[in-house]
Amino acid sequence: MEQALTFQDPAGHAVAGILASPSNGSDRLAVLCHGFLSNKNSRTNKTLTELLLPQGIATFRFDFFGQGESEGPFERITVSLAVSQALAALDLMHSKGYRKLALVGSSFGGLVSILAAAKWPHLICLALKCPVPDFPEMLQLEFDETGMEAGASSWGTRSMRTACAIAATTRRRSSRRPPSSSRGLTMNTCRRARS
Repeated sequence: MEQALTFQDPAGHAVAGILASPSNGSDRLAVLCHGFLSNKNSRTNKTLTELLLPQGIATFRFDFFGQGESEGPFERITVSLAVSQALAALDLMHSKGYRKLALVGSSFGGLVSILAAAKWPHLICLALKCPVPDFPEMLQLEFDETGMEAGASSWGTRSMRTACAIAATTRRRSSRRPPSSSRGLTMNTCRRARS
């Protein structure tokens, strides 16, 4: 059974989500965090829901700020805001009686999930699909120089500048980064997985 839910993040933004529960109830739930430029109804999130429900595990998928049905202009999303929304989703699900909570993140949602997991002490599982260890590098790989220029015209100059500002902020805040070679290996692995 699926139920549409809207909740507030700590900044007061409306966040749209969908709670999918097994017919026989459960205290186990996975919060699903989608990738950059995606939404709660991504193929990954819907497939995970289809796989987890028969195993008695509920899912809660939601749209990050400015994406899907959630409030806000996309160009103002930040990693910190996305983490606060993931934590708010965990809080909401805990308040609804789910006691065994997992966090699942794909791509950008993987980065968000890692950061949120560090702040949520009661998490029983963290699962990642091609997490982005370096957001600025992901933007560069996704859009390269030519793509950045083309993106500026299709996204709008302000949105592209915002994406670059998000990347720069993330890079400045990232003090514990893995060596270059392991970042490249991770990104290459994810690129192959997407192909």
